[in-house]
Amino acid sequence: MKPTPPVLLAVALALALAGCGRSAAPPRAVPDPAGLERGLPDAYLRAQATAAAGDPAAADRILRPLLRVRPLHVPSHLLHQDLARAAEAGGALAAEYADLARDLPSSADADLLLVRVRGGTLEDRVPGYQAAAVKDSGSPWPRIALATARTDLSRELLRRAAAKEREGFAEEGKKLRADARTSAGRARTEAERGVALAPGLAPAHAALGYALAAVVDVAADRDREKNEARVKALESFGKALSIDPGDPRVLLARALLLLDEGRREEACPDLDAAAEALPGDQGILVARARNLQDLGRPKEAMAGWKAAAAAAPRDPDLRLDYSYAFALNGMWKEALAEARTAERLYAAAGGERWKALAGIVTDLVQIGIEGADSRPLDEARERFRDYRAAGGPSNEWAGKMAKILESEETPPEGPEVPGGAGKAGN
Repeated sequence: MKPTPPVLLAVALALALAGCGRSAAPPRAVPDPAGLERGLPDAYLRAQATAAAGDPAAADRILRPLLRVRPLHVPSHLLHQDLARAAEAGGALAAEYADLARDLPSSADADLLLVRVRGGTLEDRVPGYQAAAVKDSGSPWPRIALATARTDLSRELLRRAAAKEREGFAEEGKKLRADARTSAGRARTEAERGVALAPGLAPAHAALGYALAAVVDVAADRDREKNEARVKALESFGKALSIDPGDPRVLLARALLLLDEGRREEACPDLDAAAEALPGDQGILVARARNLQDLGRPKEAMAGWKAAAAAAPRDPDLRLDYSYAFALNGMWKEALAEARTAERLYAAAGGERWKALAGIVTDLVQIGIEGADSRPLDEARERFRDYRAAGGPSNEWAGKMAKILESEETPPEGPEVPGGAGKAGN
């Protein structure tokens, strides 16, 4: 059986930081010093969960009445992340939120919101946050936003470096990796300044943890640097959780650091707590299911993949991982049904259809063997040709499968189950 690859810290940041995709929800609300009316924190959390589920317009409908209740006391990180996310979903909202920012007093709230609504690339936003940090030097929020943007940028630069290296441009990849290290280092510096300004603020410690996790990823083979950054990141996440124990983003980030060290059992409580705090979040559900699978608990993992697939039913990678979970439990017909669904979704999205075809072939062969039925095997041969035509790699699984399907007789034993070709592995 092909093992699932190690969990990548890049997942943590892609989920944990603003502007990184549909699952990227900001930290939970921290009440402002004046205090929020009863019930408002719950409304903020509902808005965050709605935005994380991919419906920013609905999140906007929840948040809009809150602005009328306390227009000048909305916590900064919610104002510049949640509302701006809704603004970015539609041009009509962007102008409205720009007007809102101008109506606010000269503050970090207004400055950060304006940077978000103006949009642009990560490279475009960093100078805006830098200017806000200089202007509002006594506020921790611009430092947190700047650290977050620089952390995001380091992740993006790593992705670009990997793409260049795959294309054969080693020198360009090397330069991009150096830029990623610089960005992660600067993110750490800004986050440390945020912590110094507000040592009792959970998002400040969380931002430092995210930045240190980025340092871990860009440290290349510098084991000492990696280990020191990892230890400090865990400490920062621990501090953030001691202030705000239920923050699902920080719980997930700490769990992924533990998984990166192979401490899978220790990561379980954080993943369980994160799933409870933010039900239906795809990123959390994926990490939890993958960990259960790697711990050798396939039945629990199958339930986890089912929940993750329900959270994103049109994600072909997730549907294929769900198929893989069925296969690990010997439920081949169910595995085949999910693999067929994944193939349709890959085809519609123009994705790597061969991943689903590998699962389909494996499931058909196993069904044919167990039922002593030649018809599934005949279809498996046809689908294996489709796998080749779709660009499926000539890996160890393909070699073994070719030998099995070349036989005129029903093979005596089934093939290995290929690793989930989506979120769980390749």
